[in-house]
Amino acid sequence: MDDGTRLDAKRKINIAGRQRMLSQRMTRAACFVAIGVAADQSEKIMRAAMAEFESARQSIRFGGGDMELMPEQSAPVLKELTEVDRLWPVVNRAILDVTEKGADVSDLAALSVDLLVQANDVVQALEVAYQDALEMPELARLINVSGRQRMLTQRATKEMCLIAAGADKDAMGAALGKTVSLFDRSLEGLRFGSQELDLIGAPTAELEFQLEHVAELWIPLQAIFLRVADGAAPTEAELLHVFDSIDQVLREANAAVQMYQAL
Repeated sequence: MDDGTRLDAKRKINIAGRQRMLSQRMTRAACFVAIGVAADQSEKIMRAAMAEFESARQSIRFGGGDMELMPEQSAPVLKELTEVDRLWPVVNRAILDVTEKGADVSDLAALSVDLLVQANDVVQALEVAYQDALEMPELARLINVSGRQRMLTQRATKEMCLIAAGADKDAMGAALGKTVSLFDRSLEGLRFGSQELDLIGAPTAELEFQLEHVAELWIPLQAIFLRVADGAAPTEAELLHVFDSIDQVLREANAAVQMYQAL
């Protein structure tokens, strides 16, 4: 496999991984609109995420886009992309029903998990399709898991918002606890290695520093998430603090993904 194809493989795993994040970001934003917290800003975030998801959905399959991807050829990957294509219009409509018609956010919450699972299946298929072709065999897995961290920031925020919106506190609190735990274990694995997650530790000093920075930003928000996961009702002040702070974690987690892609 030539250098161009290897670069394309890393870019596709990155962008497909970002789709997972966008599936949760748009739902998180719709939920904040529904509960009236940072509603105007959230609607802008929601519409931008929907547009980014649609653009990437096309470019992963057909090529092009900001990263000038090649058209996808792998049959297993194309099969998973077709399932995303089937789900996406349903989720799109549900988002607009919440924000434009005042529909209950619970239906969207369930659909967003379906879309996330399917978007993750695309990433897994890409990892299998391309891992043997990369110079570092571990690199596909590292891009996958570091990219998943972006999604987990948005999923935790969404789950906290759904609790504020009246979702079952026990069930959603348990889900939030699992999301926080996966973020913590993944970050630890990316920094120091993990047999459980099949990860090597940070391969460069720059990545080691970047992942440490992500951890420093995450810890104050982790405390809020865990309090809510344990049964406390989220306050408006906490919701606003998470809204104002979580995207800094997202940006720095994304910077780590770009560092892995550049290896």
